[in-house]
Amino acid sequence: MKYDFGFSWDSTYGYAARLVDDNVDTGLVVDLGCGLASFSQPLVELGFEYQGFDYDAASVAECQRRGIACESIDLHDMGRARDIVLAAIGDRRVVAVSLLDVVEHLPDPASVLAGVAALLDALASDGHVPLLVMSIPNVAHADLAAKLALGRWDVTETGLLDATHITLFTHDRLIEAVDAAGLVEVGRNDVVFADTEQRFPADHPAVADGTPLRNFLRSIRLHADPFGHTYQFVRCYRRVDVTEMTTGVDHVAPRCTVIVPTVGDVELSATLSSLAAQTETDLEIRLVYPARFAEQVAEQTMTLTVAVRERVVLDEFDTGVDIDVDQRIGLLNLGLGRATGDLVAFAEEGDVLDTTLIADMCATADQHPGQMVRAGAGAPFDPFRHLVRDETPLSSVLVPRRAVTSLGLRFAAVGGGFEVWDFVARAASMIGVVHCHVDVVAGAAGGDVPTAVSSSMDAEQFLLPAGSVATLRRAAMALVEQDRLTSELAIARQRIEALERSRYWRVTAPVRKLTSKRPSLRPWRSPDTT
Repeated sequence: MKYDFGFSWDSTYGYAARLVDDNVDTGLVVDLGCGLASFSQPLVELGFEYQGFDYDAASVAECQRRGIACESIDLHDMGRARDIVLAAIGDRRVVAVSLLDVVEHLPDPASVLAGVAALLDALASDGHVPLLVMSIPNVAHADLAAKLALGRWDVTETGLLDATHITLFTHDRLIEAVDAAGLVEVGRNDVVFADTEQRFPADHPAVADGTPLRNFLRSIRLHADPFGHTYQFVRCYRRVDVTEMTTGVDHVAPRCTVIVPTVGDVELSATLSSLAAQTETDLEIRLVYPARFAEQVAEQTMTLTVAVRERVVLDEFDTGVDIDVDQRIGLLNLGLGRATGDLVAFAEEGDVLDTTLIADMCATADQHPGQMVRAGAGAPFDPFRHLVRDETPLSSVLVPRRAVTSLGLRFAAVGGGFEVWDFVARAASMIGVVHCHVDVVAGAAGGDVPTAVSSSMDAEQFLLPAGSVATLRRAAMALVEQDRLTSELAIARQRIEALERSRYWRVTAPVRKLTSKRPSLRPWRSPDTT
């Protein structure tokens, strides 16, 4: 009886009870792996019936002593478990089955989830199939991620790394597991904690408040997906037939997706023509546009050949009535979220791209996997110059899609139309930049970067490439020299002001006045001098 926690509405049980109450009508809830049946209290308070099942004989006996309906069950034998459950519930109508903090204790969760899915089918009554409510700890919480990056994996008595946890889950692994079992999510009420029991030792640099390392590692984790602070996944699922599941069709990703935010202007035609003429033909051309411009965009694509049109994907996005910077950002992020190419490039409406541009950038990316490519005929990308000067047009940028998905790279509203500058700066900090020497005929970048825009980055930790210390040292030395000159100038001004207030200055005022009115005397020169 290790887990006699009691009940709290702020616990996983409370979150799960609200999820049950929000998604099903009152009836019988079957709780598999119930432990000491802490989940029974909130369900009974909400008007549900309760039937518990557990493997631990002592827990079953304690539940029965407390007057809670509970039977012994072994989830490792789902055939036998199914018979026990059906016998225990009789003809009562089951509305939900729960698996709370159970799956992570099982050596073969896939077979158990498949068995539970079959149990849901067996419990169906009058066409109604019970829902499954499940809670699973998130092993990719920011606290765990930060400590693991420094080689710590602290197993504890309870919590995220409970010593009895056998199978560990991230969000992606959870999705794979329920998909394989024929379960589709219908609701969620995840437990979210920024700080967990894993935040120890208190002075460990990965978790201690205020350390740049903690802030940096946490920033990376929180940008990667929405679950960096998720402590427990608490989800509700319905059973579906295999025919209802999305068919897994083998799909070969194109080499590159080109995202084109557009409103269907006539300039789009020139951009599409230049994309159609690219020597790199393994392209997905993804046009992202506000829904109300669908007709104009479709009309522009009709000028393309059938072969090119087959590579064009139309993505409508409801941005409202007006087209502004925030909506443009929405279009760009929609394209990032839906791109399927291994690499992602961009083109502005009206850009006419050199026929080899995409091929050249892709070739550079192949030579430097994982890094951002920035094309241009000028000097290579300089992260320090980029802080004060935007010289990177959107169509000169290519990023690996895996970097986009792994780091959660997105365009952000930073004001003044500098969303591309911001994206490039953040991507460069994380994945670096390699130069592709090829001319880019595109719209001009944003020019000088206002201080208000660049200062938006001060809230986060940033990585700088090797060699940056020398650059920072030169900048710091210039600042020190500037401070020295400023200090000397201030001292000189103070001396001048003191002189102007002195008695000597007052006494000699007539002389200075006379001298100031005296004619200028030039040196005499002989007329014969040439």
